Amino acid sequence: PEALIELQQGFVDAGSQILYTATHGANRENLKAYGVEDKTEQLNAAAAKITYDSFHEKALIAGCLSSTGLYIEPYGDYTFTEIMSVYRQQVKALSPYCENKPIIATMKVDEDGETAIGTNVLCTLLVLQAMGISAFGLNCTSADLCPDIISEIAPYAKIPLIVKPSAVYEQDGERQSISPEEFAFAVKKSVLSGAEIAGGCCGTGK
Repeated sequence: PEALIELQQGFVDAGSQILYTATHGANRENLKAYGVEDKTEQLNAAAAKITYDSFHEKALIAGCLSSTGLYIEPYGDYTFTEIMSVYRQQVKALSPYCENKPIIATMKVDEDGETAIGTNVLCTLLVLQAMGISAFGLNCTSADLCPDIISEIAPYAKIPLIVKPSAVYEQDGERQSISPEEFAFAVKKSVLSGAEIAGGCCGTGK
């Protein structure tokens, strides 16, 4: 708990107004790799409680979900209902500690604005905002790509857009980091292009 509190305090001190619960990847399918899938609800609730108890008076608390690693038919062997069951269990555990529960969705895309299976970012925005989500945007996408992608989808957005880029990238098979100045420039440019909520993904620190 102390390590998590120290990390999140660093983000609050730097000006963060929203904190994720430390539950990225903590759904039962991902936890099977560690043999603790039977503790899914316990682990999610414990992590969320640490963040809530320490910071709910200083920042909004957002319950963090991530991909399951499973693919829905026809791309994989799982049904939509099966995937939703995985998320429902995690959401149930996080709900008591997350405020007002608006739903925001972010996605990682490449230079063409598409996911690994070819889902287009603009199409996703149009579908999800019609379904009633509260905000939409990019996460874990290379920082240098974000401004142009945000600029492309902004004219069609009826909800706030999010930019949460990655500060790392791969080059010649090795992980590289961009400088804080480069990261800040990309985020600022994304905001000027239409993003209203800004943050950071992989490689960002306090």
